[in-house]
Amino acid sequence: MVWGQLPAGRVQVDVADSVVAIDHVGGAGSIVVEDLPAATSLRATVTWHDGTEQAALRQAKLHLRTLSPPPGELLAKIATISDLHLGAKHWGFFKTMEESKLTLPPSLGSLPEPHPILCAQAGVAEALQWGASHLVLKGDAAHHRTQSAFALVDDFLDDICGDGPDRFAPNSILIIPGNHDVDNKSAIPLPGSYGRRNPVPITRTHAHLDLPGVRLIVGDTTIDGEGPGTLDRCEAGILDLAAESDLPVLLATHHHFQPKSYPTYWPMGIPAPQSINFLDSLGQANPRSLVTSGHTHRNRIRRHGSVVVSQVASTRDWPGVWAGYRIYEGGISQVVRRIARPGAIHWHEYSKDAVLGAWRFWSQGSPEQRCEAWPWPELPFNTTLSTTP
Repeated sequence: MVWGQLPAGRVQVDVADSVVAIDHVGGAGSIVVEDLPAATSLRATVTWHDGTEQAALRQAKLHLRTLSPPPGELLAKIATISDLHLGAKHWGFFKTMEESKLTLPPSLGSLPEPHPILCAQAGVAEALQWGASHLVLKGDAAHHRTQSAFALVDDFLDDICGDGPDRFAPNSILIIPGNHDVDNKSAIPLPGSYGRRNPVPITRTHAHLDLPGVRLIVGDTTIDGEGPGTLDRCEAGILDLAAESDLPVLLATHHHFQPKSYPTYWPMGIPAPQSINFLDSLGQANPRSLVTSGHTHRNRIRRHGSVVVSQVASTRDWPGVWAGYRIYEGGISQVVRRIARPGAIHWHEYSKDAVLGAWRFWSQGSPEQRCEAWPWPELPFNTTLSTTP
């Protein structure tokens, strides 16, 4: 549960049989309430002090719906992040929004790290706390193809990789580039990996991991020096990986799949003819598939035949999120979580005023375009998927 502005002090949430309270620093904040009943419409009561000398209590009543989990046992949890833009210093259409203009609660002072780094670190930490065993970085880790930006991504990977419960094991991370990682047509090559102590390879074609209940696939959709995407270097390999496995597929790309023959919004992704043909082929190769991308910095979900197609927003700007995928025996769910760390969430609230305030409405998407659960479709009677080697 997230809010944009409340006074500093005690904030309490009562919902179902749970009561959770925190000492709020002021401004934007959040509370996590665990173990709510599934597939239930609930009413939550939020209580706080109004910040006056009298410290009068205020309340708000909110309605919410919990997801209906797919059938079967929970088998795995996977997290994705995208569009970190490490090295960026400004935000907004006119690049006029910057940290020096951000007003923080007095108890926070200033941001401990540049906002792209702080937001990315917080998103990964929260994904680990949520229980993710694997992480996909869906591109645009670097803000531009420069040595300084690549060095920041190396530092970031060194921070999140390693042994222990507060790190992802290097072999549990998959990385694909985004258009910003390969922009500028500069002579500086994209490195083969990110991270110094535990290098994680950057996938330049396609790669996969077989996890309990799902085949996790990533594909590189970038064009060197260009913004739009293509499937030229990864399409055949992805379709082969999807068809040869008895497991359902979770596919991650950087660029989104344009549904119309002409682009209806910026930035441009994978052109519609290639997108539609690929999604048709993926649905035939493995109808139990979910495709998720970044690039647009917005949250959306749609269906293409049996294939679920999602876009997930950036870690570094409004609404500031990471995505979690629960893999069940009989389906998959996507939850898009706001990054809650103080400082990061204050930056995200500030950044929603971009594009003359339109960004707050365009980017976040409705609840149904962020969080949903899907049972895997029943395979046609005459369909068999070959056994995974």
